[in-house]
Amino acid sequence: MAGSITSLGIGAGIDLESLLSNILQAEQRPLILLEGRKITAQTKISALGQVKSTLSDFQTAVKALATEESFRTVTASSSDDDVFTASASGAAVTSSYDINVTQVATNNRTGTQIIADKTAALGTGSIQITVGTDSFSLDIDSSNNSLEQIRDAINGRSKQYWC
Repeated sequence: MAGSITSLGIGAGIDLESLLSNILQAEQRPLILLEGRKITAQTKISALGQVKSTLSDFQTAVKALATEESFRTVTASSSDDDVFTASASGAAVTSSYDINVTQVATNNRTGTQIIADKTAALGTGSIQITVGTDSFSLDIDSSNNSLEQIRDAINGRSKQYWC
């Protein structure tokens, strides 16, 4: 008997190969169904997570609306920010204001020659200090005529005057 058997159950007339294949498919079917259910469950869990995240974002937005201040947004603006800037708080009254800038502040410097020694006597006289409409004068005599002494006199007087 030199030959090969290509089908199980040749002598009995039963297609055992097909029967075995069907049994294997039947055994795998519950696993395939469970895998499908697992994928469906994971998809639902993911969707629920997205809903929860969206709800959390919504709750945060609603909490921001819970105060009266969130509805009282007031802004201030200027037609020329180089000349005038403005800002507003939540307590500002809603209105429109016209601001006329009649004069823009400029730097004012008075100079002298370079003085190397800040303790050297400079001379005597009077110094007038003016800020806006306020002013004061300092008398400079031999007791306060160095750069350091003049500085200290200005600082001491300005603290008395404006602070």
